[in-house]
Amino acid sequence: MFLTRKTYPLIFMVVVGIIGVYFWHFQAIAESDWSYTEHEVPMTSQSFLSPMAKLPSPDISQKIAVVVTAYSSTPEETDDTPFITAANTSVRSGIIANNSLPFGTRVRLQELFGDTVLEVEDRMHWRKAGNQVDVWLPSKEEAICFGVKFTTMEILSN
Repeated sequence: MFLTRKTYPLIFMVVVGIIGVYFWHFQAIAESDWSYTEHEVPMTSQSFLSPMAKLPSPDISQKIAVVVTAYSSTPEETDDTPFITAANTSVRSGIIANNSLPFGTRVRLQELFGDTVLEVEDRMHWRKAGNQVDVWLPSKEEAICFGVKFTTMEILSN
């Protein structure tokens, strides 16, 4: 028999999920700004799988004045594995190096990068202070052009 006492919760969850997606989709259509003729098929810029509201901004747990510099994956700026961070991940946009924050700490440098969330995944030379941050950039030229900047770092709570 297909319907047993054990399958009722599963069937209930599937039906509720289908109904929820159905109504969420039509809510997206109703909230969209439609301008189409009667022969056109309406298209929405947001699918029913994307959230309708903006995500809440992360909570700021601390603000610190920092010196911001940049580095790239060149042997003279890194160790013998220039494309691997100290957290054992590959370098990419959005990672920073800092000696005082634990790996995985999410931060924002709003004056320089807006609302972009950066993550601590690398370390700097041991003589660098905890109030210095190194931002990874793809090329040495970009890192040199970045120069030295002074800003406030917002440490985000997880």
